[in-house]
Amino acid sequence: MVLSVGIAFVAVSVVAFFYDRRATDLVITTALERLASETRLLAQHLDFAGGAVERDAAFAAEGPLAAGLIQEPGNVRYLAAAASVYGRILERRGDYLQVRIVSLDGGREVVRVVQNGPTTRVVPAAELVSIARERFFQEAASNVLTRTARYAHVEMAPRPDAPAAAPVATWRVLYPVPDATGRAIGFAIIDVDYAVMLESVLRESPEGRDVLLFNSDGDRFERLAGSETVRFLMHDRDSAAAFIDPRQIAPGRAEAAVHQDGAISFVVRRFFNAQQAYGFVGVALREPESRLLSLAWEARRETLIIGALILLCVVIVSLLASRRFAEYVVDVAGRSRAVIDSALDAIVSINDAGEILSANPAVERVFGYRPDELIGRSIDSLMGGAAPGAHDIYLDRYRQTGVRQVIGHVREVTARRSDGSLFPVELSVSETNINGQRIYTGNVRDISGRKAAEAERERLIEALARSNQELDEFAFVASHDLKAPLRVIDNASNWLEEDLAGKLDAESRENLHLLRSRVSRMDRLLDDLLEYSRIGRKTNNQWREVVTGAQLHDDVMALLPQRAGMTVTFDQGFEATSFARMPLQQILINLIGNALKHHDREVGTVLVKCEEGAQTYLISVIDDGPGIPDEYHEQIFKMFQTLRPRDRVEGSGMGLAIVRKHIEVMGMRLTVVRAGERGSIFSFSYPRPAGDRDNGEAV
Repeated sequence: MVLSVGIAFVAVSVVAFFYDRRATDLVITTALERLASETRLLAQHLDFAGGAVERDAAFAAEGPLAAGLIQEPGNVRYLAAAASVYGRILERRGDYLQVRIVSLDGGREVVRVVQNGPTTRVVPAAELVSIARERFFQEAASNVLTRTARYAHVEMAPRPDAPAAAPVATWRVLYPVPDATGRAIGFAIIDVDYAVMLESVLRESPEGRDVLLFNSDGDRFERLAGSETVRFLMHDRDSAAAFIDPRQIAPGRAEAAVHQDGAISFVVRRFFNAQQAYGFVGVALREPESRLLSLAWEARRETLIIGALILLCVVIVSLLASRRFAEYVVDVAGRSRAVIDSALDAIVSINDAGEILSANPAVERVFGYRPDELIGRSIDSLMGGAAPGAHDIYLDRYRQTGVRQVIGHVREVTARRSDGSLFPVELSVSETNINGQRIYTGNVRDISGRKAAEAERERLIEALARSNQELDEFAFVASHDLKAPLRVIDNASNWLEEDLAGKLDAESRENLHLLRSRVSRMDRLLDDLLEYSRIGRKTNNQWREVVTGAQLHDDVMALLPQRAGMTVTFDQGFEATSFARMPLQQILINLIGNALKHHDREVGTVLVKCEEGAQTYLISVIDDGPGIPDEYHEQIFKMFQTLRPRDRVEGSGMGLAIVRKHIEVMGMRLTVVRAGERGSIFSFSYPRPAGDRDNGEAV
């Protein structure tokens, strides 16, 4: 009996020893895979945060606004648009400090919009400076690559909204501003509070891990498990060491698991091209080995208990131990797998031979395959645009040379769905060595929607260019070809009236006058159409001239047709204010002229008022005429629309359409309301001149 129990005990002990060792390896491998997945996911958040800054800088640089600000500094319309557009960029991100447009010519700032608490502020022109001596500008200007962002080194710099306050760690992204020929003429620069940006990434990190965000300069952002505080360490200011130095990892290696000081750290680095100021950014997560081994130790304790109880009931205890241990393994594997299964992107793992080992549920949405259909198949079945077996060749070349072409980078490639259709994807591949076996894990993101949006944007830009060209051609035809027949008709009617002066009866003479009035109306209509088509594209001196309200009053009244019994008054606020002459002069001529023309009484008044705002004026034209019914408030602004027959009130129906387009081109708004039982109030905002804003209130 004793011998049998001893043999059974020794036999089970030997089995338990090997079983315990294998279970420990499995638990550690599973936990390490989970740690690696969490680190890669956090690295994706870091990538996205930096990529969002680059996309915002590209948006600020590549539109016509940035080029216009550099080529026409001080242009009121551009400055007003910059305050709105760049202000919205700042308001979306709490970590943004300021947006600048800087000319390559001398490094001068042409506009700077800064974050000012909950609002934004446009820096006056007198406070704009040259940054030609700044290191980040010199590095970017020395090798300008169009449509390519430049990342500057992180530096301690004063806050733009509080220069006297303590400096903050500032990261800058520069994107070239192209002119019409595609030549770079400046940069759009976004200054980011680096610590705040990293803190937002840190909020996505898993609980219970030591977390480190870093770059190749040695700047670090660290949070230790169980601590609510974080610390930001600058490479040239703080000598304190982080829990791991990522620069000790072999150069060019994107991922690594490091055993150090009784803990396991998993490090993921994202490398940049050689034109960037630094080589990589990355993420490290650390977990004590004791925590990774906790499940294994628990299983080991139960194995010892089973060994003690084996003397009484070897079979029962062995069965219970196997079942209980399997539950633990399933639990650990399930928690690890949940992280991968919840990812929105397709995640596929392959071995050295290119065979698919695992796939998450997202592959069914992206590729149309169920995950179990892919196990054991070649990765070539998911990739398109290359010859069969091409990816096997890539893997062989990497094993032989160690040169990374895809691993550790984000690339846009062509993939193939289960139905054979090809579609664009964004692919990032990482490499992990588990128990001596290389495992390649690919994150696949379907970018079909993004590519379609980009194509649609290009189509709309081309359509807009064609539309503008057709509008220019129409203006040319209208000004040369259409007016010529009108002049012939007008001259011919005058000659007929002169030649047949003694033979024309009253009706024929009235018909000739009616003919000439229609010719005159058509001529005015063509002039108004030409004026409408040119709105927003005039650049002569009148559009830059600043005049007083009193001078503008005199000029407007001199150009208006006078009507007996009508009084036009400008209040003192208007006459004491300075304005850019155009297009305000044209707007007032049309609004006041309409009020005089459509007044239904012999005596009437028109009042022009002006109220000051922070960066605009509110101008109102008030009349005591018949008023405009509410149901026509939209119709009156359409082309060729009049509320009274043209035989009673002569007009082209273009005046208010011209007014609205002038105001909308400036980014402003025009409204009309009734002024009581009679009369109308037309109100619109008008930008203050640049010089007035410089010497006046902050905007």
